[in-house]
Amino acid sequence: MLRIKGERNEKLTKFNRFNIESIIEKTLVYLDLDEIKVLFELYGKQMVKHVWLERLVPQDDYLFTLNSFFAWFYFRVKNPDMYIKSMETSVHFRNVLYAASWMLIPTFTVYLSSSAPPLSTSMRER
Repeated sequence: MLRIKGERNEKLTKFNRFNIESIIEKTLVYLDLDEIKVLFELYGKQMVKHVWLERLVPQDDYLFTLNSFFAWFYFRVKNPDMYIKSMETSVHFRNVLYAASWMLIPTFTVYLSSSAPPLSTSMRER
């Protein structure tokens, strides 16, 4: 029973984190400076910056001006345009590696666990 309860709490925590990140993202995009100031008071600079980097910066040209403002005004970046381009590349590269790892691992696992003969043997029979 304790294990089930722990798993349920872990799922709730992940769900709550997703909701908090969504709230932060929508507030940054659609609301005003006063509401954004409240975000920093409630969740802290580190959490807001994490959501900004993971969700808003990858949207590239669509939010470029807004992202430049956030970098300059809230996060005190000296060269916001260069910083944003750098972060876009970094987040994109990390997402590509993550997707590639998910594509490679299952095929590798299936090959190891299958009872099929090695590739060289099946090619000789043809």
